[in-house]
Amino acid sequence: MAKSNRQASLNFYDGANGPTLMFLIHEDADLSALKAILLGLAQGEASKVSLRSAGIVEFASAIDDLVFVRILDEHEPSRTVRKVQDTLLGPLFEFRRYKEGWLECAELIEGITGPGHQYLSRGSNDEALVMACRKLRFGPGHPG
Repeated sequence: MAKSNRQASLNFYDGANGPTLMFLIHEDADLSALKAILLGLAQGEASKVSLRSAGIVEFASAIDDLVFVRILDEHEPSRTVRKVQDTLLGPLFEFRRYKEGWLECAELIEGITGPGHQYLSRGSNDEALVMACRKLRFGPGHPG
């Protein structure tokens, strides 16, 4: 896999609501790349996407991968995010939704037009919370 030129990262940490997978995004291009993957899943262009293989984010903490999976059933599973296994790199997670669920995620990403965040997973029964967070990046000499 080629080194990504992206500035976005995927962070894994124990948050206030339990294990959290957070996309930290600074640039419009990174939001667009994530949205394109989600739309591809919704439209059936792919049935499974490994974020490590896609190269759209840097992995900022101990996590093996987050794999998006399109399920064929027209009903959301009770658990959309599950830890598949622990590896030497860290946990491997699957985020499973059906086509309408992936479309919903893409629309949530589209709604991040400035600093802010959106929760992409349902949270209550999931083994990790998935969220996308947009943060502005300031240049050198800026106090922010």
